[in-house]
Amino acid sequence: MNLIDLALHIPAFINKQDCESIIDFYEKQSEDKKYYDNYSDNYGVDKKVSGRNIEITKDDYVFSMINTYVQKAVESWIEHIKGFKMFDDSKFQNSICSAGRYRLIKYSSGERIEKHTDIDTNSRIRSTVRGSCIFTFSSPTDYEGGEFELWNKEYSIKFGKGDLFIFPADAFWMHSTALITNGSRYSFNTLLHPHMGGMNG
Repeated sequence: MNLIDLALHIPAFINKQDCESIIDFYEKQSEDKKYYDNYSDNYGVDKKVSGRNIEITKDDYVFSMINTYVQKAVESWIEHIKGFKMFDDSKFQNSICSAGRYRLIKYSSGERIEKHTDIDTNSRIRSTVRGSCIFTFSSPTDYEGGEFELWNKEYSIKFGKGDLFIFPADAFWMHSTALITNGSRYSFNTLLHPHMGGMNG
């Protein structure tokens, strides 16, 4: 068994029409809702350089759609892990029963995220992260670069339109997004926790 086997990649998890609706929602937002999520980290790796983010709230018309996909993604990951018949399935399920903030992210030419992990032991909230859920809404032909990379590029993948990638979030899962050299890449991320009141629904 390889470490990557613990992650789950499902191509075209989100249908094309919903992908286009989410991209359209992003582009219709005012500039004051979009923000750069740049910050220095605390785990001895490079500073992040991030795309422009929008936080999805319950007042947004795409919230229910995205929330449903997140719930299905978590359920699919639980079934994937159960299939190994090697782990404590109930504790795993309880460790990812709550989702943090929902973020839509647009990476444009010249933007990337340097290697990092999603857990931060100096943060009360981020120290509880147990999983990371990614959706991508762009077609691979819409942009150049932008591959998702794990372990100093030991594993690299260019996601397709509507893909799901969900994986454990701890010190072992160092990852990055390669530099976008042309076009734009739209994606979504939420972090999974063992508590905080359940999914966002």
